[in-house]
Amino acid sequence: MNEITGACHPWSGALVTGGTDGKVRFWDIPATLKDDKRARIDRHRAGLVDRPSDVLDAHTGSVRALRFTPDGLALVTTGDDKCVIIWQPRP
Repeated sequence: MNEITGACHPWSGALVTGGTDGKVRFWDIPATLKDDKRARIDRHRAGLVDRPSDVLDAHTGSVRALRFTPDGLALVTTGDDKCVIIWQPRP
């Protein structure tokens, strides 16, 4: 995994990253870490959040950008394949 972009869901705190392999990964952040951004980073480095909860084959090239809509109901990704994809994450 070589993640190059990321975004946090506006109300659940879940993290989504995009990588050079064209995949979008969803990471569940433990509830105890959601309020403390510094602890979230340190715990990730410590390996407590060590694998994604879901992976999407999104783009044929690197994922260059991804953002949630302000209401959190859709995720928009774009990549080296010059495609823009609008995803509706499952609840």
